[in-house]
Amino acid sequence: MKTFPFLGDKGKFTFKAEYFNLINWTNLQQPTNTLSSPALGSITNAGDPRIGQFALRYDLWTFVESAVAVKLELGGESAASSSPFTSC
Repeated sequence: MKTFPFLGDKGKFTFKAEYFNLINWTNLQQPTNTLSSPALGSITNAGDPRIGQFALRYDLWTFVESAVAVKLELGGESAASSSPFTSC
């Protein structure tokens, strides 16, 4: 996972990549074990092949979050009492 700042302190992009079965080994299933089947003892299925997925996420800070963060950095009130959602 890699994070890139965007628009100064207003937002950020987060890039994430995930891979499964990266070296692409063949994951064979169990052989057919039905005695009356003509495919007795044959392996006819395999597991999932190589799979990769990518994600790009953008987080935009709102003005309220930025204002609270700046107030806390400047030595303002405690985090509990500086929330804009608490009642007076």
